[in-house]
Amino acid sequence: MKNENYKVFKVVEEFIKENKIDDAIDLLRELNELEPNDTVIKSKLARVLAYNKDNYKEAKEYFEELLATKSRSYALFELGKLEAKEKNNEKAKYYFNKLLKEQEDNSAMQESEKEEDIRIIHELGKLEAKEGNYDEARKQFQKILDKKYDAYAMLELGKIEVCEGNHEEARSIFNWILELEDNAHALTELMFLDINEGNYRAAYNKFKNIPRSFIYKNQWYEVWVFLRYKLGILKDEEITRKTYYISQLLDYNRNRTIAHTIESHGQEFYDEVNIEELYDYSKEKIKGLEPIYVTGVSKYIVKCDYEIANIGGYETKTLKVVTFPHSNKIISIYPIKYKEEKQKQKRY
Repeated sequence: MKNENYKVFKVVEEFIKENKIDDAIDLLRELNELEPNDTVIKSKLARVLAYNKDNYKEAKEYFEELLATKSRSYALFELGKLEAKEKNNEKAKYYFNKLLKEQEDNSAMQESEKEEDIRIIHELGKLEAKEGNYDEARKQFQKILDKKYDAYAMLELGKIEVCEGNHEEARSIFNWILELEDNAHALTELMFLDINEGNYRAAYNKFKNIPRSFIYKNQWYEVWVFLRYKLGILKDEEITRKTYYISQLLDYNRNRTIAHTIESHGQEFYDEVNIEELYDYSKEKIKGLEPIYVTGVSKYIVKCDYEIANIGGYETKTLKVVTFPHSNKIISIYPIKYKEEKQKQKRY
């Protein structure tokens, strides 16, 4: 039966390549019903549901079934990742910390499992950073660096410095990585720092040195257009594909931003929240504030006077406001869970 399963997996992969996700899931369901104790089949079904269909609820049910099997560690890690994707950060931390504890209690842990241990700490550090707990995030990434050099941990430390407005420190970290290895992520972070400091020529020169495959993977068509447009290399009439971002860059329209926010994030707000009023409120509040996080756009944290949304069981009054670099032209607004005492905004 194992050989037959292998053939079915090949068919599943073909379905996924052809974007026939429902067909892939149906095949895996049938296989799972025939062999309910096969952890490989169940894992594959859960992953396709989660990462190809965004059906986190059902995916988590299958991963939970795997907790009682030899795939327990893998299931705990995946459950943590899915909770993080749904912004259930406390649940995500619970799974990651539980997995770490179980691995620490396993004195016979193999070297490959120690690498898994580092992946868990990565995830915990990212969660702390997302919540604005930068000191705690630093501690997590430093745990990794105390064991060995890790470019990913260094990158995340650099991003934290960017978040806190320490651009020179961030540049030092990213440049240090590049001295040790060719790293498209570090070069990209330096490019975004240049963009957000208004140094478009330096950013464009870095962009040209980023591997094409990395650019295509991250879909940075907008960055390419933005830089060429700012440098006068590209004219309006030469732009053939006008995404929302590019349309706003060329001909900014307030109503387009409001419509885009409603379409992209409307379901995240309470029904009684007026997006148009939030837009005007946000535009006024960001005056004189520094962005707290920048990756080719500027991002601000804005506190409202009333609850605007419920995120992962937490009521929030906080918005993230996204604008073009060095501009008060808002691209998007959306609610976030954010600890007030961790806000790092500064006045000019």
